[in-house]
Amino acid sequence: MSDPAPVDESTCALIESITAGIQKTMMDQLEAKLASLSLPTGNPSSSSQQQPLAALETAPLVPPALSTTTTQLPHGPFVYGAPQVGFVPPLTANSASGTSDTLYLDHPFPHVKEAVINTIITHAFNPHHLWKLNLRHQEKNQKKTIQLIGTSLEIASDKTALKDFKDITSLMVSLQVYFEIIVHYAPPSSASALLKLFFCYTANLHRIASKYAWSVVVNYHINFFFRCRQEMHKGYYDLWARQDSELTSKFLHAHQKTSGSFATNSKKTTLPASGPVTICCNFNAGKCTAAVCPWNHSHACSICGKSDHHAQTHPKAT
Repeated sequence: MSDPAPVDESTCALIESITAGIQKTMMDQLEAKLASLSLPTGNPSSSSQQQPLAALETAPLVPPALSTTTTQLPHGPFVYGAPQVGFVPPLTANSASGTSDTLYLDHPFPHVKEAVINTIITHAFNPHHLWKLNLRHQEKNQKKTIQLIGTSLEIASDKTALKDFKDITSLMVSLQVYFEIIVHYAPPSSASALLKLFFCYTANLHRIASKYAWSVVVNYHINFFFRCRQEMHKGYYDLWARQDSELTSKFLHAHQKTSGSFATNSKKTTLPASGPVTICCNFNAGKCTAAVCPWNHSHACSICGKSDHHAQTHPKAT
């Protein structure tokens, strides 16, 4: 195959002229089409200036990014098997029945005052007032408690009401009423999951009460309650199913029950019957006549050990 013939200068000039003409024709046609579409036209420099506006007008719509303000619960791991409820709309009186008057006309907690129910469903309830949900404690605490503080008598604080809860059982009675009120006024779609969350907490509280001193368990519960109330304000209830490692470390770890604590308590209760008994000498001399010995000694005969007489009246052998 022979090499192509060299192109002279006149041929090159002709090719460039034809190419330039074709480019101009194409640009004219493109501008005409753009003009018919009412889109901005002009030279490259003006086009580059209009590019941001055109990009803004023709940019595809995209959904907004998910909110980064979702409530975070960093306090501890979930209790095994606990459900995650997610967001729950604000509780209202018509959540369960569809009527806004139900809260004040007909509810299944007749012993709980309407104002108290309102504080519960608006998540403003003070955990120190749990006694208000127990009919027995409610009657007991209707009057103000006066106590001696220093050298003066003052009205006791709310915290003194917690002294009425001597153990986990007495506390659970009121706590269950609190949970039932929330579930009653919650949306029906969330009620079942909320019940499971609250069951997880009560089970966890029973476990804690079996391992730690009751007084610190109450402190843990009150502080945990306040944290959960803050989250419920935002519509999130899942914290009830979490184990709060921070509060556990702060309130519980230093007060764990020892294995011998139960045996020690048992010995204390049986000591007077099984231990050595000190007989009251004054009783046997006929001088200590009180029903209960002020020295905590036994009023028994020093001769025979019976309590129906003393040594002075002990029957003499015949």
